[in-house]
Amino acid sequence: MCYDISNILGIEVKNLRITKDLGLCFHKQIQCKFYEDNLSYHVEHCDFCGKQNVNQTVIKHDSLKTNVYMGLVLERPAYLELKKQRFYCKACQKTYTSKTPYIRSCWRISTDVKLVIIQKLAKVRFEKDIASDHFVSPSTIYRHLKYLGTEIKTNHKLPQYLSFDEFKSTNDVTSAMSFIYCGVVNHDVIEISPDPRRFKLEEHFLKFSSEER
Repeated sequence: MCYDISNILGIEVKNLRITKDLGLCFHKQIQCKFYEDNLSYHVEHCDFCGKQNVNQTVIKHDSLKTNVYMGLVLERPAYLELKKQRFYCKACQKTYTSKTPYIRSCWRISTDVKLVIIQKLAKVRFEKDIASDHFVSPSTIYRHLKYLGTEIKTNHKLPQYLSFDEFKSTNDVTSAMSFIYCGVVNHDVIEISPDPRRFKLEEHFLKFSSEER
């Protein structure tokens, strides 16, 4: 009998039931935990053309296997050998892969790990240290730092005390350095700007009222 160990691993995602513990294996010269699961479900319609799945209009069509980095389990890097079901639509003659919130398309790192990285980036820490803590490459941290720079919205109110700094972020920014500032008390990142030039910073802070500044 196969037991669902998803809850034990802290994973509660629809259609994802981890039932196989493959034990310890060496991966990239590091001893890691490996698990296995199949991602398959009944589809109501085609993801491309929207045709309803009546009389087997959409059928199961092979599978795609990928290794998903799950983060740390018992202080060891853990991977999920996930076999994703592929579907074929007879109406539009296109194929597509099953989806889950646990991992986005074309990603090899789980959404949970991405969220942890974003939380760590919200604190004042070296990027290489975050990468080392979570057994990911520094380039992964850079990409998420870029994501934060585009997605973080300006706070409605500035804290009383601010801390400023410049750092080298990603290679595709317009200048050599990026600008970051955070609250002194809680160290929460308020804004990351890829352009630290004075007129750009003035444009940013003029968004706040004169009372706040």
